[in-house]
Amino acid sequence: MRPSIDQIKTSLQAAAADARESRSNDVWTRTLMKHVGQLGQLLNWSVASGRYPDADHLGDWLFDMTWYHADEQDQLLSLGLVLESEWGRYWADIRFDFEKLLIADAPIKVMVFDEVEDSVILFARLKERIKTYRGMSSGHTFLFACFKGVKRDFEFDTFQP
Repeated sequence: MRPSIDQIKTSLQAAAADARESRSNDVWTRTLMKHVGQLGQLLNWSVASGRYPDADHLGDWLFDMTWYHADEQDQLLSLGLVLESEWGRYWADIRFDFEKLLIADAPIKVMVFDEVEDSVILFARLKERIKTYRGMSSGHTFLFACFKGVKRDFEFDTFQP
């Protein structure tokens, strides 16, 4: 079943609530992967992630997290979601991870990142990258989750090319 953007946002907000007191990027990443991974499995997706111990495939498979379906011979059938997270403090760090999402043929692409400048500016910069990329097909939804350090919560935006 294809997840709704609201379900993913709820998972990310639950992760923020669980990790709110931590200052560790590793704790935040593992908590984030736990919540999003559990949602994927609840919706009958197999989950690949090196930072989610209950993943169906332990290890990053191209992305920080991938939801996928495979057949009985473990041949890839489809992707449902790909997720990248970047806690670096520079735009270049975010941009490098985000550009991986451009090439993914998944209906939902999630980018989680730390606020390195105003979120409105960051959202606009990411959307411009999508518009510029020549290989984008239709039917994809990008979900941006910008972590606001002062609020210790996420601000969201979506984009459909």
